[in-house]
Amino acid sequence: MQAIKENPRGLFRIVLLGLFVLALLCLVGALVYNLLLTNGDEVVVDTPTPTVTPTEGPEVVASPEEPTATPTLVVIEETPIPTEESTAEPTEEPTAIPTPTKQPSDTELLPVISPGAIEDLLKNGDFEEGFDAQGVALEWQNFQTDSVAVNFSRETAIPYIKSGSAAQRITLAQATQPNRYAGIFQQVNIVPNEPYSVTLHGQIRTGFADVNQSSYGYRMQYAVDHSGDDNWQNIPETDWIELPWDEQLLNSAEVKFLEYATTITSTSEQITLFVRAWNKWADPGEVQYTLDDLSLVGPSPRVGSPETEEALIDQPLPTTGEGDSANFIGSGPFWGALLVLLLLAAGAIYRAKWSY
Repeated sequence: MQAIKENPRGLFRIVLLGLFVLALLCLVGALVYNLLLTNGDEVVVDTPTPTVTPTEGPEVVASPEEPTATPTLVVIEETPIPTEESTAEPTEEPTAIPTPTKQPSDTELLPVISPGAIEDLLKNGDFEEGFDAQGVALEWQNFQTDSVAVNFSRETAIPYIKSGSAAQRITLAQATQPNRYAGIFQQVNIVPNEPYSVTLHGQIRTGFADVNQSSYGYRMQYAVDHSGDDNWQNIPETDWIELPWDEQLLNSAEVKFLEYATTITSTSEQITLFVRAWNKWADPGEVQYTLDDLSLVGPSPRVGSPETEEALIDQPLPTTGEGDSANFIGSGPFWGALLVLLLLAAGAIYRAKWSY
């Protein structure tokens, strides 16, 4: 004790030496325990596997009659005399196997269409985006019958424009046969089973300016093909809706635009809107049909895949830390670091020139 009081550093060195010896013993003991524990577990795990196989062995040997069944099957296959068996096997395989594999793949690829923002889905419905070389408004396509002179052009006169600086004119003249048609159409993608508002504005200008004098000979019609077909001749005559627009005087400045509005609902994802001019009677005279501010207002289609929507809805948060439990006994880097620390501590004690 007197020596410790005279030299207090000695006590500190003794404590360090004790800790070093204790840590070294713990290290050796843990390594030995880890080796013995893993080796013992591996031996125990390997022992039940051979014990299970011998028990299953006698059960298989106890049924020696099974190998006799296999040669009988081979003999039946070698003699393809019955035609019913050979025809039944190939017919069942192609019908049963491909049908279930194709159905889920097709349904997975089907897009999911949901309602988006409410907007006008017609492109260039106001005819302000220009016209092509044939005088047809951009984003629109035209159609016509024969036996009549048809001219598509951009309307430039102010009385014949409802808004903006342009409108679509369709001129029919020199009709030599009755029921002559010319018109425009546009295909539109929509959301099935959703209501859409259709609004049309137009003029019919003739030399009669009176439906009674012309016997309702100059009319306009519209139709909606719910299959998205672009052939106007495939639409039944009963599906064409006559627009209730009276005739106005040709080349007159005192004309106005007439309006027609309705609501449609379709089960398809694409529809085609047709608008046509109709000369009922053969007439060599000229008739001018003008359209402006056509619209189809409703929810815009928002397309997505079922996989992405299901992945973003009702999915649990990912678990963190799973499988990350610490196992220092079997960790090589841990014991390597501990050994390095013990060696450093031993070197510090040695350099301190131990005196006790």
